[in-house]
Amino acid sequence: MWREVYERTGELDKGYGLGFFEDNDYCERVMRAGYRMAIVEDAFVYHHGSASFKALPGEEFQTLWERNKRRYEQKWNKRWSPGTAPVSLFSETKDPGAVKERVQAAGKMNVLVLGGENLPVPERRWPAVKPMLIKEEGRLIIAYLYRYYQRNVHGIRKVGPSLYITNRLDLLEQTSFDRVIYAP
Repeated sequence: MWREVYERTGELDKGYGLGFFEDNDYCERVMRAGYRMAIVEDAFVYHHGSASFKALPGEEFQTLWERNKRRYEQKWNKRWSPGTAPVSLFSETKDPGAVKERVQAAGKMNVLVLGGENLPVPERRWPAVKPMLIKEEGRLIIAYLYRYYQRNVHGIRKVGPSLYITNRLDLLEQTSFDRVIYAP
């Protein structure tokens, strides 16, 4: 998170106490401050054993959950609902053969976009190319680039429903693509 966002939005709301919904609350504040939210679709956060909350007696756990849910809903005048976790086609894929199999199993036209060293940046062509590529749901797009919006790319990352980015051409060496687009 950029410092500017933190300075404008402030700390987590301590009114939530031990936890539950303070992260949802913070995201709501960030959006209402005028910033866009993005989901790194292939990220996974694992709370090892939920140690803090398992220490609470069952009734206390449920009471905290319900109280904080109510606080969130009243504060923002909206109902909370659990989202669905996006699933990456390439989760735990570390070799070219597995990438090839998963691309084939997707059953979609697959497109490789060869980007430059630091794409996309807003003033370059990528913002115009991306919507054209993802317009058709029947496509699987993998874009090769080193950086994405000024951030380093690592492995194969899901950034949209059928859009992935990678800095690893070696993982694609066994995959045949229906289309290859050069987008410098």
